[in-house]
Amino acid sequence: MKEIKDTSEEAYQYLMGIKLDAWTVHAFDRESKTDHNTNNIVEAFNYWMNKYRALPLLTMIERVRRKFMKRIHDQYEAALKWESNIPYNVNKMLQKAQQKGRYLDPLQCGQWQFEVIDGKRQFVVQFDNHTCDFGIWVVSGVPCKHALACISKKREPIEGYVRHYLKKNAYLKTYSHLIYPKPNENLWPEIECDTVLPPIKRRRAGRPKTQRRRKATKPPIVKRVVRLRIMAPQKNSKGSSSRRVVEHNLRNTLYAVRLQNILTRTIHLDRSIDLNDVSGSDIVRQMEGMGWR
Repeated sequence: MKEIKDTSEEAYQYLMGIKLDAWTVHAFDRESKTDHNTNNIVEAFNYWMNKYRALPLLTMIERVRRKFMKRIHDQYEAALKWESNIPYNVNKMLQKAQQKGRYLDPLQCGQWQFEVIDGKRQFVVQFDNHTCDFGIWVVSGVPCKHALACISKKREPIEGYVRHYLKKNAYLKTYSHLIYPKPNENLWPEIECDTVLPPIKRRRAGRPKTQRRRKATKPPIVKRVVRLRIMAPQKNSKGSSSRRVVEHNLRNTLYAVRLQNILTRTIHLDRSIDLNDVSGSDIVRQMEGMGWR
């Protein structure tokens, strides 16, 4: 924070105006056992639901129900096949931290306490309450590099020092609550109630928007547009399309690489390219004559 304050006083005041437990790891809730804070969960869910948003309400809810049903079942079945009691992501974090701390030389002070010197700083590791002065272990539930160096010196299994929230049994309990299948509508029980009609749909002027409204502070999305008008090919003597023959030649020549590089640039082109009885090199020449480089 001192470096941020020295760089920009305005940025420092802006960050300090936000609650610390919303963006600083050391102030996170220590019961949730996570050192990651995702603030775009709603945007990720909207992207996940993008292809269902234009459907009618009941149809959309039904698609969402089936999607969640499949997701929960797939996650549960995948967890049953785990050979280790620690999930893959947690095991990856442990390997990365262990690699960083393999050169540390901890000094044991009693049965449960260690002192670890890391560079110009030293940290106290306490195994009786699973804490380290570095602060990551108590927040994430995964031992940090200082704790792993001490565990390696004690020659004990790492699994016993990982929080039970992050193990296989907790993962299976999370996805054990299934969404049960629903019978067909004609098999539903009859219920006497008033018929609920949908609201009157009023179509607004213009094309319906499928993307979310971006904030004024965010830059606009820049799309790369390439418009290439190709003339309709004619049948050759072999009875196949000339366009198909040319595409086959392009994929097998060095001109395909150059053509791909040209098409990936931001170019607006309204001219036509005739692909009848031409090779890949002829296409590149025509495109170069139109100003493509």
